[in-house]
Amino acid sequence: MIQCICYQFDWTIFWTMISAIATIGILMIAYFQFKKIRAQNSSQILFHLEDEWNGKPMRLKRKNLANELHKALINPEIRRSHLTLLNQIEDILDFFEKVSYLTNKGELDFELVYQIYSHDLIYYWTIIEKLEFISYVRNNRPNGKNFYCHCETLFKKIIKERDKEMIEDNNLLKFCAEEEGNLVIEK
Repeated sequence: MIQCICYQFDWTIFWTMISAIATIGILMIAYFQFKKIRAQNSSQILFHLEDEWNGKPMRLKRKNLANELHKALINPEIRRSHLTLLNQIEDILDFFEKVSYLTNKGELDFELVYQIYSHDLIYYWTIIEKLEFISYVRNNRPNGKNFYCHCETLFKKIIKERDKEMIEDNNLLKFCAEEEGNLVIEK
């Protein structure tokens, strides 16, 4: 008697492969949706930050601070009393610390932050550091060593991309004058 050895197709293998392919497809769709949502959130954060940076209260703070920093850069006696500018300086640095933290953690795109804030961050950080405010805060505040670390990290990353000649004294004075003059406060 002859026995027929016929191969029977196992449908479980077929459906397992289909399930695996469908799972990979769903994971890819979820990944791209996640990226899209993250980009959308990043844009919303950036719009909020722009509103804050260019809002009336911050523009007034920037204008007043630029005026005081301009005086402090010119007159060494005023430089020694930079602690009177403490609150104004902290408002500006706190804003940049927020931007820097979000950028360093990947919530904001570095290229966008670079395009929007690098000019202001470089000048404000350089002037404020030159007036020794950063070292004062870090040395005289509890846990001060951690103050503005994210801001400093972003500053160093940005300065690698930029021309270092821009932070010469005469350019720092020009920046202060531009900030004073360009920030028209609407009533």
